[in-house]
Amino acid sequence: MGAHQQDDFSHAWYNKLYSIATCQDLSKRYYQLEALHAATFESYISNLKAITEKDAESIGSDGRLVKIVVAHILAWEEWQLQVFSDGLNRESHLKEQMQFRGYVDPETGQTYDFGSVDNFNAFQTAKYKTWAWKDIQKKAIATALKLKEFFPTNPAADWISFLDSSPSRTWRLSPQYTIIVPQGWYLWMVSLKHEAVEHRQDFICKSYHDGRSRRK
Repeated sequence: MGAHQQDDFSHAWYNKLYSIATCQDLSKRYYQLEALHAATFESYISNLKAITEKDAESIGSDGRLVKIVVAHILAWEEWQLQVFSDGLNRESHLKEQMQFRGYVDPETGQTYDFGSVDNFNAFQTAKYKTWAWKDIQKKAIATALKLKEFFPTNPAADWISFLDSSPSRTWRLSPQYTIIVPQGWYLWMVSLKHEAVEHRQDFICKSYHDGRSRRK
């Protein structure tokens, strides 16, 4: 897939997300976003399953190993699950995550505060660099599935209320699109952005898809 095609896909995807995010009917917003999640999930899982050990250990588009890019996505989704799964304290956990605080490492049980996106990403890079691709792949698929299960086709009313009742966040999706959404919606949307477009080049422009080398 060429750069022009990549831009066209990203533009169309951002346009779709912008349309959903600005929909004032919350039920309609939810159902549209759930449908986008279903389509995004299907594509993401298919791409994860196609990545080979050799592909995973190659350099991706941003200079990181492809397996570290995948680990980066699963780590953020893992943290989102920690927020969404605590029914009694999810509002406070959401507030902590937006300040990059209160992350619990599932492997050690230790709690960390990071202070920035870069610090969190560096922590995950150090953690996963020695992991075998098959283990990252398995965990990424399982984590994405668990996240998707939090967004059923028929949600309870209090779930939509939680998504919408958090403080608003201004989010620059792309040079063309800026949205203002409550932080609950933002967490859901940003996970889809990770899976669908932010690292799409590493998932689509691969030797096992088009017979050419990853490196240009």
